[in-house]
Amino acid sequence: MSPPPPPDPEATYLSRCVRIYNMIKPTTVFASPSTIESAKQTVLHSAPATMPLPTARELCSSYVHPQSHQTIPHPLSVSWILPMNILVGGAMVQASLTGSLPLIAGSQLANQTYNVAHYYANRNFTGETSTSTLAKSYAAAVTFSIGSALAIERAARGSAFQRQLRYAGPLAAVSAATFVNMGMMRQSELLEGVVVKDELGDELGASKAAGRAGIGICVASRILAALVPMTVPTILTENAKATFLKASPRLHVPFYFATLAVAIQAWTPVSLGAFRQHTSLDVGGLEPEFQDRKMRDGRRVERAYFNRGM
Repeated sequence: MSPPPPPDPEATYLSRCVRIYNMIKPTTVFASPSTIESAKQTVLHSAPATMPLPTARELCSSYVHPQSHQTIPHPLSVSWILPMNILVGGAMVQASLTGSLPLIAGSQLANQTYNVAHYYANRNFTGETSTSTLAKSYAAAVTFSIGSALAIERAARGSAFQRQLRYAGPLAAVSAATFVNMGMMRQSELLEGVVVKDELGDELGASKAAGRAGIGICVASRILAALVPMTVPTILTENAKATFLKASPRLHVPFYFATLAVAIQAWTPVSLGAFRQHTSLDVGGLEPEFQDRKMRDGRRVERAYFNRGM
């Protein structure tokens, strides 16, 4: 017997926040490949359940690509946002505060290496990304992120606002690289479009307008998701160093990483929940060929639905 269809997990802002929290909660990080495969068989192929159905759906949302149904490697999955961003995000901030140009460049290189791999694993599968495009995207993202971070560091060295600029450096570098990285990595969506469907699930064709919208949403969501983790823990830690942790320098770094973990865990669902994963556009905003289309039940198509990617 097929499992009952799930309620729409993106129906409301609150339901989207809960969905994302369930995807990144620490317990999903330790899911084994065999457990994920069992979840796939239960959700996608109606196999006998070996775990509660909500758990199986959570694991599929975290580790299984919604279009290809391929299992995403653990470090590149949504579930690993917390541990991976603690590592690379923490490294960028700590490097920025030291003012060391080699450390700043190295941390930005590590971050963009992770980002490119993560974007590729979670991309929209309408158009394939060639190896040359992937290499160009990586090179451009690394160049922009390192260039931005080093420029801010040089400006900080001669500024009365040295500390504040170093707080902002990692976020500014990540934001600049996100625009370049996402645009190049997913240029096929800009040039060829993404597949859009009507509300009955029937394909309408590929839309470049939907591709542009999906990439724009992803850029905004990525920058918004980085805003709090890359600023608030640093500010709290610097204040703690000057107050209640002044006499305990060994606790400075653990305190920073603890506040970073809390910030990522709390802010990621709140920020990413602002945008639907499976989003839609009024057909009036799409290309002319999508106007005045009808669904198989005879009703006029009013909205086109598509997976915006991550």
